[in-house]
Amino acid sequence: GSPAVISHAAITNITVSGLATNVGGLVGYSNGGKIVRSFVSGTIEGGSNVGGLLGRNEGNGEVNTSYATSNVSGSGVNIGGLLGKNASGSSITNAYASGSVTGGDTVGGLMGWNGGIIQFTYAANGVTGTSNIGGLIGENTANIGFVSDSFWDNVISVATSGVASGDGIGITGAITADLMKKGTFTTSPSTWDFSKIWTINEGTSYPYFIVSTTNSG
Repeated sequence: GSPAVISHAAITNITVSGLATNVGGLVGYSNGGKIVRSFVSGTIEGGSNVGGLLGRNEGNGEVNTSYATSNVSGSGVNIGGLLGKNASGSSITNAYASGSVTGGDTVGGLMGWNGGIIQFTYAANGVTGTSNIGGLIGENTANIGFVSDSFWDNVISVATSGVASGDGIGITGAITADLMKKGTFTTSPSTWDFSKIWTINEGTSYPYFIVSTTNSG
């Protein structure tokens, strides 16, 4: 059959707990699937490949215009606020994560391990781990993972001491006040879409999604 498409899913105050790999608040493992305009809040606990929204994304899977405000923890590797592991060819576009992230190895505010494409994202959460810790991404694999136009809050993030490991293009640490300014996201080379996708309450909020009354897209 064709890969699954999940659109406009909203899950609040969920608790997911397991020792398994590929654990997520919405989906554990996506192979070529697409998650659009969805969000999760709650507590997500697992082993490896653990994310607030999705555990593992591969097969050119897509996550678009989605977010997680979950508290995420994992006992193994690849733990992220939104996504645990993003495999080669898979993409995350227009997404964010907030909430605490705790793990051992390869832990990031947005995601643990990235070998795919990340664009127009941010993470604003506390991150704790033992190795390969990043405010946005724990480990961005060289020559495979591509990151652009993405930010992480280096006031909230405990990961500031380890810098944003994963030296992808466009991983930018910024103070909270700057992440509450539209100009941070629209000043060249960033070109976040504040006409159709994002909005912000200047000085008081991070960017968030414009709610579509037509439910289109």
